[in-house]
Amino acid sequence: MSEFLEETDYGIGYIDSGHGNGKKLPEVALKNHDGHYLKSTEASIGNAGPFIKFPDDPTDSFAHVNAYDLEGADTWPITMITYFYLENDLSHLEPTTASMLLFFVFEYVTGGFGQDIAKENGFEPLPADVKKYNDKTYTALKSTLPDAGIEFTIETGKGIPGKTDPRIGMGPYVISPKRRDYGEIEIERLKPVTAQVAEVEKAQAAEVEKKAAPPSLPPDSDDDGEYKSLAIAGTVLGAVGFVLGLLSMATSMKALSQINTGKPRSQEIPVRNIEVPEKSAAEVGSV
Repeated sequence: MSEFLEETDYGIGYIDSGHGNGKKLPEVALKNHDGHYLKSTEASIGNAGPFIKFPDDPTDSFAHVNAYDLEGADTWPITMITYFYLENDLSHLEPTTASMLLFFVFEYVTGGFGQDIAKENGFEPLPADVKKYNDKTYTALKSTLPDAGIEFTIETGKGIPGKTDPRIGMGPYVISPKRRDYGEIEIERLKPVTAQVAEVEKAQAAEVEKKAAPPSLPPDSDDDGEYKSLAIAGTVLGAVGFVLGLLSMATSMKALSQINTGKPRSQEIPVRNIEVPEKSAAEVGSV
């Protein structure tokens, strides 16, 4: 949708504020619950948090939860929340899997590390009320974990960004933002190559399209008279050739009519008397 709005003049679409503002797309001001017209860059999306009514028990239905058009002078009228649906009881899961699941949802995504990433991409961090609600859910689910003593943590380097924790950071259940796998490094290495390939493909497509285009007609200009003269001359030469062809055919027919097609005259050829000599007696009856 972002690409469509960028490439289409006067296009109108609906995308999240993070992507829209990140691409610097023009935005339409909306009227909120209190009657104020605001853009997302002027409004407070997080102010809707205290007015969202979640069920007291996280296991109850969320069908009635509404985050649209809530109170507040600068509250953004269109607010959405991302949900994670988890099982109520995690005791049947493999211990490492269960611990990793809780870590990913409550420590990474909804925790400080994940919320910092959200802010960097133009999204609003979770309001304090929603964070408190998540903590309650986390406590309930943690009590159902298999009793294996597995707990994942994030390597922070004693709170200093970019630093590591000696020895501790190498632990089997430590997630390090500094660590990278081979696939990630390989993808980054190939980015310039893929960009070059894309440029070559674009140039080739343009060349093919150019060759496939039908030839253009001569532009309208003062040279039109020259093209008309050439056309007339071609027509005259064609007519002269046709007349010459008719004359040639008539001459040939006249010549043929003068040829004598009668029967050839007969002539008598005299025949001489030829005397045949008599054979000798020795030759008579010989074979």
